[in-house]
Amino acid sequence: MRRNGRLSVRVRLSRRPRARRARYLHDPSAGAWRKRLRLGRAPAGSAPLLPRAHRSAPARAAPRRQGRSDVRLVTWNIHGGLGRDGRRDLGRVAALLQDMKCEVAALQEVGDAHRSNVETELADQASWLGRRLGWFVAYGPNLVLRGQPYGNAILSRFPIVHAQNYDLSVPDREPRGCLRADLSLPGGQSLHLFDLHLGLSGGERRRQAAMLFSADLLRDTALAAPLVLCGDFNMWSPLPGPIMRLLRTALRDSAAVCGKRRATYPSVLPLLRLDRAYVDAGVDVLGCGVVNDPRTRAASDHLPLWVDLVPRAATSTSPSPSTLTITSTTAAASEGTAARILSNFNPEDAEQMLEQGREAVDQALNTAADFIKERPIMCLAGALALGYLIGKIASR
Repeated sequence: MRRNGRLSVRVRLSRRPRARRARYLHDPSAGAWRKRLRLGRAPAGSAPLLPRAHRSAPARAAPRRQGRSDVRLVTWNIHGGLGRDGRRDLGRVAALLQDMKCEVAALQEVGDAHRSNVETELADQASWLGRRLGWFVAYGPNLVLRGQPYGNAILSRFPIVHAQNYDLSVPDREPRGCLRADLSLPGGQSLHLFDLHLGLSGGERRRQAAMLFSADLLRDTALAAPLVLCGDFNMWSPLPGPIMRLLRTALRDSAAVCGKRRATYPSVLPLLRLDRAYVDAGVDVLGCGVVNDPRTRAASDHLPLWVDLVPRAATSTSPSPSTLTITSTTAAASEGTAARILSNFNPEDAEQMLEQGREAVDQALNTAADFIKERPIMCLAGALALGYLIGKIASR
């Protein structure tokens, strides 16, 4: 802009990056959401139980679960109740949860924030599912779009004595969060359950992993009961990356314990193991599996993962989440060899190369996943044709 013979230039400075620590999100029932923004962020606060959720005990226990001491947990990205058939049917989701005979369900993408055809009576999907099932509910919204909350939910037959929603968002990315619910189990036992939905890019997930293993979340000294971490981790790569190694050194993969690493996405042709459940040393895993049938394939773009757990009573000798440490191993080498290696080693260059390689792999995997999601029939036909050719070659 030119004024009085002078040329003025406007410079817009970027916002100061936010510190890498988890923060609590606001209670969705307080009505303090930012409604004028297309993509509203929740203000800081707490996320207690939904006041409108049905809190009474279920009318009757599922027949198969009577007399059992274990807890069946299901983690499932329900895609806002929108199935592959184009129908938004929360009743179908509730019926499937009942058929799975689970006591606890950790759900992601609960809400309809990304869609325009929101039905008024289903706007609060977490509360609706709680009333339909007769279960306790904790809801942790991560964003608000067109006035509708969208995030993670935990539904439980057992009382939820405490709930907290943590902010795992990375600047310039979709808001993400981790919902914590403390469950009161029969026999006076307790369980810390964390339900999360991580970002799509590798760099985003690495920053979120650092938040997870901070003193605010998994290493909180106040956590004394057994711990379970589950949800949609969005880890596209089948190779053990830094996040997977970080989780394995501190927790146990329930699928690895049972020897059943099964893919959950996309539901029509499961190729990627995006949905996982990790436990600490205070939890025994009795069984684990993926529910893959015509109804679950039609209900969402993810398949549900179930885990049968037995939380052990806390003892003074059992490790607690506050003592989680990340161990590292180093190869032994002679002093002369180590000196030569270190003299030619530039940590900054190596880290930059590794970061570029990780981003390239993540981008390629995300592109492939988007292609599979948009063209499942074409990918299925290609997979069948490839399998046919491999079979013909192997038979020669």
